[in-house]
Amino acid sequence: MSGSHGCSETLSKRCTKCGETKPLGEFGIRKAGKGGRQSQCKACHNAAANQNRLDNPDAYKAIRKRFYQRHAEERRVSSREYGRAHKDERAARKKARRLADPEAARARDRADYIKHRESKLACAARYYAKHKGDPEFMAKAVENSKRYRIKYPEKAKARAKNAKAKYRSRLHDARGSHTTAEWRAILARYDGACVKCGSEQDITLDHVMPLAMGGTDFATNLQPLCLSCNCSKQDKYIDFRPDAYWSDWT
Repeated sequence: MSGSHGCSETLSKRCTKCGETKPLGEFGIRKAGKGGRQSQCKACHNAAANQNRLDNPDAYKAIRKRFYQRHAEERRVSSREYGRAHKDERAARKKARRLADPEAARARDRADYIKHRESKLACAARYYAKHKGDPEFMAKAVENSKRYRIKYPEKAKARAKNAKAKYRSRLHDARGSHTTAEWRAILARYDGACVKCGSEQDITLDHVMPLAMGGTDFATNLQPLCLSCNCSKQDKYIDFRPDAYWSDWT
């Protein structure tokens, strides 16, 4: 058997921490150490390191941050590759966690949204700008909006109320105005139907040039659209009127 710190002929070593004699495989490699191994066994070394991390959290946090900064690109590439290779597995685990504790999942989603709200909104805006010319995408967006109103009526009402308040604010600052008689004349000219799809259901007033883009509230800037077409148009400048430049409103 070996001495107190040395290597034995049977390839074992005594740990200076716990005092137990263990095989060399239980000791980490350290070229400067006696026998090329650490003086403490892996179990004692790991326990001491874990305790040190608990005692000095700020120091270890700084170390991790520097490591992540040095290897940021490698980590991003590795994360993307892992995500592609284990897409189905990750989706299954995420679904299982949500089903096991839906309240906790909603809390995590909410916290993540609050933390990354600006970046998420910017990402959504870029995605919309990229696909807004696709009729299939816009039809799907309108259908999703309808489902949301059915599933969350109170939230939908609150959103509509907020949007209406913003609309009124813009309307207050917009140039010009129109009368009820002028709007009725516009409806009569188009037989009370949507100038885009011809529907006579849920007809709404739409500003051809949106108020948010500097459009006026004059009658010449109005067109009747059904709720669905108005939602799909959103804040874009689109004139669906077949006779866009007529001026006899009475």
